[in-house]
Formats: sequence, C-alpha cells, structure tokens
Amino acid sequence: MKLSTVIPGLLVAASLLASPAAWADGWITDADSGCRAYDPYVKPDQTAEWHGKCENGEASGPGELRWFVKGALDEVDTGTWRDGRRTGRGKTVWTSGDTYEGDFDQGLATGQGKWTSKSGAAYVGGFKYGAFEGKGRYSDKSGVYEGEFKAGRRTGQGRFTWASGDSYEGSWKDDHADGQGSYHFANGSVYTGQFSRGKFEGQGRLVNKDGVYEGMFHADRREGQGKLVWTNGNTYEGAWKNDKPNGSGTFRFADGGSYAGNLVDGKFEGKGRYADKTGVYEGEFHADKKEGQGKLVWADGASYEGGWKGGSPEGKGTYLFADGGTYAGQFHNGKFEGKGRLNDKNGVYDGDFLDGSQDGQGSMAWANGDRYDGGWKAGKLDGSGKLTTKGATYVGLFVAGRQNGKGKLLLPDGGSFEGNFVDGKPDGVGACAAAGGARGECLFKQGQFVKWQ
Repeated sequence: MKLSTVIPGLLVAASLLASPAAWADGWITDADSGCRAYDPYVKPDQTAEWHGKCENGEASGPGELRWFVKGALDEVDTGTWRDGRRTGRGKTVWTSGDTYEGDFDQGLATGQGKWTSKSGAAYVGGFKYGAFEGKGRYSDKSGVYEGEFKAGRRTGQGRFTWASGDSYEGSWKDDHADGQGSYHFANGSVYTGQFSRGKFEGQGRLVNKDGVYEGMFHADRREGQGKLVWTNGNTYEGAWKNDKPNGSGTFRFADGGSYAGNLVDGKFEGKGRYADKTGVYEGEFHADKKEGQGKLVWADGASYEGGWKGGSPEGKGTYLFADGGTYAGQFHNGKFEGKGRLNDKNGVYDGDFLDGSQDGQGSMAWANGDRYDGGWKAGKLDGSGKLTTKGATYVGLFVAGRQNGKGKLLLPDGGSFEGNFVDGKPDGVGACAAAGGARGECLFKQGQFVKWQ
C-alpha cells in the first residue's frame, strides 16, 4: 500500500499579496498633477494617475489612483488616502481580472478583506501587510481551506477539503500539514497522527479497508515499529520500511498459525520460526518459503532436519518417522531422491532413491533376516540382484518385486534350479540338482516339478 498526500500551496496571483523580487516599494509622482502616492510594489516603468485632492504634494482623502506599466493600465485603486498612502476601506481591480476589497493601512491590505482571482481562486479573511493573516477561507479548483494563516501561508490550525473528497484537519506550517492532524480519504480511509511538510511522519494510526495500522511513519509510508491488524484477523507487529514489514517481527494468523523472525519487503526472509496446526518449523526462509537449513517437527511427531528449497526438503537431510523409523540422505522436491539410508520396522535399506521410493542400486536387510542386493524400481526389486530368504538364495533377474527371467535358486538342502522364473517361481526347462545328488535337466511348471528330462 502506497500513501501519498500532496498539500497544494496557495495560488495567489495578485501583486497586492505577493511581491516579485524585481519589484520595489516606493513613491511615484503623477506627472500631470504633481501629486505623489505610495506603492508597496513598484514595477519597472510604472507611472501613476491620481484623481483626488493633493495636500503637501501627496494624495489625500477619497480618490482614485490608476497605475500604468509601460503606458498600459495595470490596476485601479479606490478608497481614502492619507499622506499619500491608502488607509481604511478600499478596493483594487487589476487588469488581470483579480480584485481585492477590504481594509488598508499605510498602503497595505491590513485587517479584513476579500481577494478574488480570474482563475476562480478566492480568499476571505484577515490580512496583514498585504498577506493573508489570521483566520480566513481560501478556495480554488483544488479545494477549500478554512483556518489560520501567517505571512500569506497556512500556518496554525485549519481544514482543507479537496475537490476529490479527501480532507485534512489539524496543524499547518508554511502551507503544509505539519504537526498533529487527521487525513480523511474519499474512499473512507483515515490517518490520524503526526505530519511533517504535508506527509505522514512520526507516530500515527491508519484505518482502511485492509485493517488498522498503529505505529511509525516516514514520508507517507509505514516505517519504524508498528502493528497492523487485518480485517481477516491476521496481525503483524514489528519493524517496517517502505510501507512493508522489514526487519524483525511477528505475524499471527487468524487460523492460529504464527511466524516470528526476519522479513524483507513483507516476506519471510532469513532466520525465523513458523508454527501452525500441522507443526513447527525453525530455520531459514526465502520469499515466504522454507529455504536453506531448517527443522520441521510435525504435530504427529515426525520431523525433518536439513536442507530446504522452495518450501520443500532439498539436498541432504534426516527424516524421523512418528513410528521411530528414519531416513538419512538426499532429498529433491520434498521426496527421498539420491543416495540414502532408510531404517524402519521392516528393516534397513541403503542405496538409491527416486521420487520417494527405492530406485537404482541398493541393499535391503529385512528385520526377519532376509537380504537383497541389487536393482530397484519404484520401491520394488527390479533388474539383476541377489535375494536370500529363509536360507534359500536366488541370483538373477527381478521384475516388479518378483523373480522374473533368468536366474538360479539355491535351496538350504543343497538342491538348486537354474533357468527361467515367472512371478517368483521356476517355470520351464532348466538345470536341476537334487538334495540327494541327482543332477540333470528338469521341467518345472508354475513352480511345480514335472519331470526329469
């Protein structure tokens, strides 16, 4: 969320209220009458034409004073003059279309008055030495300000309502919101707190459709320590920078989950602890995901400790099953993959894994004493291997966990069969050796001896 509060300056175009550096104050004499008058804002090549009484060579009493610049009429002043200076009530009309009507003192707008501009801008209120001073109301196409002025600038307490519907009420300094105040957005959002030169700065409270933030601001952005409570019940409390959680902080989620640790641009980054109903993870994060080294303990008692990437176990690690089994080795995309050792109630496997299952070359020692060394595929014996079970040994080919193809079976009593196997059973003609010593070719059918050949 980006906040930008622009406090526009007053657009005063009248020479009465703003004096360019090229202008100077001084006296100008009407060449025809010989009567002089004071102008606080003398322009280059300016002349005067006075219509009224002249006392001691100076404009005096009611009259009209016309000012020309390079021979062209620039403004017309009416009112009362004393010692060449306008005083009391009076009016000025500029050829630009601007006007001022109100009080004067020593030739300057001082007291109460009204200024209007051809552009539509207007001011009604106090003046001092030709500038807005005290309480007044200023309006232009951008909006309306009502409040205090000093030396022509909004300074003190006041309220500005923009044409867009936004508004600010509070302290002002040099035409900027400055100090304590409240900014109401047209969309219903509200900021209440400290301002500096028209921007949220310091301690403040922001309420919008997302939730409520209370804490520090800098240049219209949340920065420093603060707490945000979202409308969905989630909360974050901690460090902020550039309007996002940055640094050390704690997230608490509506579903009971939590994260405590480091954040960068609103995302979990670096060391942290994440807990939810499924378990607790402590370790490293990157872009909101578990990445680096870390340990996750699931609610059922299972755990994993090791490398992580993209939120899943990756690289070298150890997985402890809830029932006491273990796997130590390589992981990829959260699954056993590469070299590893699996030890569970069935036995111990050492070898290759792929996509979470034994795949490649490996050895398995079962708890009942059986053993296999050889090829695996998708968790089953596959390829060339050696299986010893209940004293019998088979050396040969396996397919999908069973002896299939060429192989040799050695029995505990000394008998043997060497030939073809189908679904774990001798099948076809092969070389036989009986326990009693007879040897020769024999025929088996689906594991059953048929005859000697």
